[in-house]
Amino acid sequence: MKKYQGALLIMLLISGCSFVPITGPVNNGLDIGKVERTSLISDSPQPPTIGMTKLEIAAGFLAANENTIGDFSIARAYLASFLAFEWIPSAEIQVFETSLILKEVSETVVAAQGVPSLLVDQQRRPKLPTQTDLKSFELNFVKENGEWRITNPPGSIVMSSFAFQRNYTVTNLWFFDESKSQLVPDFLVVAKQSDLAPQLIRALFAGSSTWLKPATLNMFDPEFLSGLATTQRIGDSITVDFDAEILRMTNQQRVLLISQMAQTLKQV
Repeated sequence: MKKYQGALLIMLLISGCSFVPITGPVNNGLDIGKVERTSLISDSPQPPTIGMTKLEIAAGFLAANENTIGDFSIARAYLASFLAFEWIPSAEIQVFETSLILKEVSETVVAAQGVPSLLVDQQRRPKLPTQTDLKSFELNFVKENGEWRITNPPGSIVMSSFAFQRNYTVTNLWFFDESKSQLVPDFLVVAKQSDLAPQLIRALFAGSSTWLKPATLNMFDPEFLSGLATTQRIGDSITVDFDAEILRMTNQQRVLLISQMAQTLKQV
């Protein structure tokens, strides 16, 4: 199966096809809120220990919920056994200005309060919250073998601005406008622990934000490509290998594809 190496094509594009405009921002930058001025060294989340109070269990769970490594296995250890293996947080992220304030409100309930600063939707697109008033939610508890465990974990990831900036970064995908004459940006949240290049290529195949899609053209759309591509980093070089389906594209379509990919990968 013949493959095209994206890194080589990008190099050719940058040197010989600089006529493609790359301007045209469509929305303003985001203020992701105040950063909690705590240590820049991130501690690994710890599993629950014997005899922890409800407040300690709540704090431990939220700390583990902030960590993006390990499929939330440590966060699950704070949950009641009947849902520990079933709980899967959505891709949505609720970001608060600081760590949440915890308060025990009854024998089996702990309230968590904070001021929201950012919302990341399931497409991993950042949005400023519609309200910045104090927001709260409750964690319910049950005792299992004498130890407190949570029975209603949040459906999304919850973290402070400090944890968000430690684990994630906001970058741009680029898509053509309808005239195919300029590229416009689309904000995207990506994990810092993972290589940025593969995340960006996968996101290009996934397409633009819902609100932006009607006004843009994506050369990674199934209309042009099947979605089969592998990304490899060797030193400072990034190679994107496409399936042979790229041969069905016209020369103009390939130039547009490489322009879109080159501008997106310039951030890596």
